[in-house]
Amino acid sequence: MKHLVTTAAVVIVAASIAQCSRETRKEEAGRPPCEFMEVWAYLMKGEELKITGSEPLTDLLYFGCSVNRDGRLRGSTAAPKLPFAGPLPRIHLVVFSLADPALLRSCLDNKGTAREALIGDIAAAANNFAGVQIDFESLHPEDGRAYLDFLAELKKRIPAKTLSVAVPVRLNAVARTAYDYEAIAGIVDKVFIMAYDQHWETSKAGPVSSLSWCDSAAGFATLYIPREKLVMGIPLYGRAWQGKKINRAVTYRQAVELAKQSGEKPSRSPDRGPTFEYTEEVRVRVYYEDIASIHAKLRLYKSYNIPSVAFWRIGQGPRELWNTIGIGVR
Repeated sequence: MKHLVTTAAVVIVAASIAQCSRETRKEEAGRPPCEFMEVWAYLMKGEELKITGSEPLTDLLYFGCSVNRDGRLRGSTAAPKLPFAGPLPRIHLVVFSLADPALLRSCLDNKGTAREALIGDIAAAANNFAGVQIDFESLHPEDGRAYLDFLAELKKRIPAKTLSVAVPVRLNAVARTAYDYEAIAGIVDKVFIMAYDQHWETSKAGPVSSLSWCDSAAGFATLYIPREKLVMGIPLYGRAWQGKKINRAVTYRQAVELAKQSGEKPSRSPDRGPTFEYTEEVRVRVYYEDIASIHAKLRLYKSYNIPSVAFWRIGQGPRELWNTIGIGVR
């Protein structure tokens, strides 16, 4: 099966690259909408003014509430007031813990009181939202069973709400992990693949989300997650590396401004997206996403017949992007 997935990935990458070159001229001329059944996007608390209300969204993920060691939610659980003139997207609260596996182990342990407290707090908060997303990152593999039990209990407490989870990219079934795609999909309503941070803050320089890596991620995910439950995450940010390890996150507009200030013209790769280098005291390499690279990922996911995508996050990408995306055609 692994060999078949790899072979399929090569074929789809080649097709996507060829399609990208054929469609670039058409997109530049009119940028026709790229349509999905569901278009999700994350909105960070405190950044409500970055949303215009014209974004073509079916769902908005409000990020979010963190978790303390007693299993209680930290942060407001009130839904945001947003300037949508037309139909308001469904709003989901994101409950997160990003880099504290010991805290998560404590909160997921059914022998203590923290798990019941956490489920109770989330169930109460869900009353203000269409759904809840659980974004528990850095789980140890041995905590996978407790994670599944927690999700199953939470779903029983909020049966009428959409329960979604955000999970990291997996490329094979060999590595030990707490994130069993098939088992998770059997419990929750939506599974979000965080197809970004291929290269991260302390890694070597490289794209946040190359097309070939996304292809492998989608190929593996579709083996274990029903397409109607699968949502592929797309980054709207990039990173700038100084030397090998020091880097910073950059938005689309920051990347464009850096290119303008440095006088460097970005080069383009169908796989790795746009990039350029400039020199300060050290050579800085910038990888970022523009409309063309984002559309390449959208076409890739459509080639897998995946009906839903999610953007991380509003305010970081090109504003014109929202004029190129539509809802309703699978």
